[in-house]
Amino acid sequence: MCIRDSILIMAGVTVLMMLTVKETYAPSILKRKAARLRKERDDPRWWCQYDQKVSTAHLLKVNLSRPFILFATEPILWLSLIHI
Repeated sequence: MCIRDSILIMAGVTVLMMLTVKETYAPSILKRKAARLRKERDDPRWWCQYDQKVSTAHLLKVNLSRPFILFATEPILWLSLIHI
């Protein structure tokens, strides 16, 4: 019983800590700041690069091609793969 109770207490403390910690993810902070400035100053020129929508096909193309581009341009990868 003691171990289960301590695990439940730790889980409760962890949830409370997660709810009180401020956001640290930079894109999220920038989006909120740009939205706040647009609203306060009534000026649509305030924006951040994360406000723009990107298609799923473009995201897949970029993220799936990166490993191949890295393999083709980084000699250290060739050496590490030969070693494996």
